[in-house]
Amino acid sequence: MIVSTVKYYVTEGSRERVLELSAGIRAYARNLPGNIEYCPTPSPYEPTAMYSIEKWETLEAMRDYCDSDECKAFQKERNQFLVEGTMDAHVYEVSEIPLGEVMRR
Repeated sequence: MIVSTVKYYVTEGSRERVLELSAGIRAYARNLPGNIEYCPTPSPYEPTAMYSIEKWETLEAMRDYCDSDECKAFQKERNQFLVEGTMDAHVYEVSEIPLGEVMRR
């Protein structure tokens, strides 16, 4: 499984617009083959911070999404509200471990 985590800051007063844009791209991504989860969310602690967590079955599925016209249009629109230099994005390849295995003492 591929997991992407993103944190970025938006300009004052633009969070609601970014949330609207994020809802649209989430609906698109959730219908793509290979998407497991797509969760854009505002920080409950920082009024201009946004997060996005994505889960994909494969790296190719994620790349197909990133190469799509819909993703590029979303990024172009969203980027006008970004605080420059604040995007912190990471992509991980992970294996799933049942929570019971992690919690076992």
